[in-house]
Amino acid sequence: MIENFSRFLLVGLGSTFINFVFFYTCQLLEFKIFISSLTGYLAGVLNSYYWGSKWVHFKVYKIEILSFTKFVLLYGINGIIVSFIIQEVQLLYGLDYRICWLLGTSYGVAANFAGQKLIIFNKP
Repeated sequence: MIENFSRFLLVGLGSTFINFVFFYTCQLLEFKIFISSLTGYLAGVLNSYYWGSKWVHFKVYKIEILSFTKFVLLYGINGIIVSFIIQEVQLLYGLDYRICWLLGTSYGVAANFAGQKLIIFNKP
C-alpha cells in the first residue's frame, strides 16, 4: 500500500510538472487563462493515465477501454472544474495566474486521487 501511494505521488508530481509547463508556455504565448489551464491539464492527464495504469495501480500492460473511458470522463469533468476555479479566482481576486493555478490544481489533485482509487482502478 505504501509503495502504491508513493508511486501515485511520483506520477502525480510528474503530471503536475507537465501540466504547469504547458500552462506556463500557453500563458507566455498569451492564450486565455482558461485555454492555458485546460491545455496543461490535458497534458498532465495523459501522463497520469499512462503511468497510473501501468506502474501505480495494477501494472496492466495494455490500455483497458473501460478504465480509460472512465479516466477520461473523470479527468475531463475535473479539468473543466479546475479551469473554472483558476479563471474565477483570478477574476474575483486578481491573484497572479500561478497562484490561481495552484489553488485550482489543489482541488484537482484531491478529486482525481479519490476518483482513481474509488472508481477507475478499483478492482473488485
